[in-house]
Amino acid sequence: MRGLRRGAVASCALVVLAATAAGCTKADDQPGDAASPGEQPSLASSSPSGTPSAATTSAPASPTQPAATGTTTATATSAPLHWKALPGAAGDTVSTNGTWTLTVGQQGDWWSLGRTSAESGSAKRTSAPAGLEVTDTQLSDTTAVVVYSDPDGNKRQRAVITALAGGKVTTLDKTSDLPPSTDGSWSLDGTTLWHATDHAGAYCLAATDVTTMTSTLGWCAPARHGFTNVLAADGQTSMMTFDDQQPSCRTVVTVSGTQTSPYADVPRCKGAEGAVLGTGQAATRVWSVVPNEHRYQQVHVYASTATGMVDLGLGVNSTLTVCGAAAYWARDAAGATPAALMRWDGSHLTLAYQAKGFLGQPLCAGHVLSIVDSGDSGDRQFSATVS
Repeated sequence: MRGLRRGAVASCALVVLAATAAGCTKADDQPGDAASPGEQPSLASSSPSGTPSAATTSAPASPTQPAATGTTTATATSAPLHWKALPGAAGDTVSTNGTWTLTVGQQGDWWSLGRTSAESGSAKRTSAPAGLEVTDTQLSDTTAVVVYSDPDGNKRQRAVITALAGGKVTTLDKTSDLPPSTDGSWSLDGTTLWHATDHAGAYCLAATDVTTMTSTLGWCAPARHGFTNVLAADGQTSMMTFDDQQPSCRTVVTVSGTQTSPYADVPRCKGAEGAVLGTGQAATRVWSVVPNEHRYQQVHVYASTATGMVDLGLGVNSTLTVCGAAAYWARDAAGATPAALMRWDGSHLTLAYQAKGFLGQPLCAGHVLSIVDSGDSGDRQFSATVS
C-alpha cells in the first residue's frame, strides 16, 4: 500500500528530468498545497554491473493518446463511505488501521504510534534524528514503518520498522544488506517493504521482508533512467520508470523479480501511476497519464479490464492507492464540480467523498482509508473502513 509522502527529497540527478518526471513542477502549475506529484529519485549514472539479470521488457509502440475505439466512459455515482473524524492537530498527518494510529508532526520533526483507543495525544512522540525528517510512513494491520530522509539528499534514507503485535523495533539503514538509497518510493505489502537501493552503480528496486529483515534485489534501472510511484498491494507491484529525455519518457510497469512489463494500454511515454486489482482473467489495471506536460499535477485516469478500456476521468497525480478491493484517487474541483475522492472497484466508479476544498493523498492502513480535506476553514482529517 502507499503511505504518507511528505515534501520530496530534492536530489534529482538531472534538472531537466526533475522538471518533467519527478514532480519538480512550477508553482503555478500546481493547485495550492496539493499533494506532491511524487518523490524525486536518482538516476543510475552508469550501467549496472554484477546485478542479477536486471532486465526490462521493451515498451510496445503504443500511441501517445488512449485509443478512442473500444473505450467506454464511466459515470460516477455518489456512494460516500462512512467517514469518522480523526483525532489530533489539523496540521499533523494521521493514519489508522482501526487499532493503531500513526501520527507525523506537521514539520516532519516527530512521529508517534499508539493504540487508537488511547486518549488522543497520549502516545509517546519520537523526534527525528538531527538533520533528518520524516518523509514517508507505511501502516498495515501488523507493521508500522517510518522513513527518515535528509532534506539535502546527501545521506541514505533510514526506515524504523515496528511489529505491532510485540512492539519489536528494527531499522533498515546503511548497515543493511540492501540499504535504502538517498531517496525513492516506499510501499508496504503484507510483510514485504519495497524501496530503492543503490547497487553496483545502479539505482534499483529492493524488497525487504520486515519479519526477517532479509532483502532481495529486484529490477535495476539502466544508465540515465530511474523509477518512482511504487505501489504494491495484494502481491502485485507497479511503478513508473523514466529516462533523462526532455520531456521524460515515462512508462507504467508491473514488477516481477528483476523483470518489468509495461501496461499495454498506456500511451507511450505519457504514464504516471498504475495499480492492479485482482488476479488472472478478472484483473483490472488502473493507470493514469499526464495530458499536459506543463500541468504534471493533473492526470487522466483509465482502467484496463477484460472487456476493454474505461475512461475514469481526471485525477491528481501521485494520489492513486489501493485499499481493500478498490482503487482510490483524488480529483480536484472544477467549476461547480467539487473535489472528490474517487473509487473504482473494477466495474463501478463512485464518489467516496466530496469536498469544497481539495484532497491530499489518501492513506491506506489495512482496511482503513484516511484523507485530509483542506479548505478555507482549515484542514480536517477523516477515516473510513473499506471492503
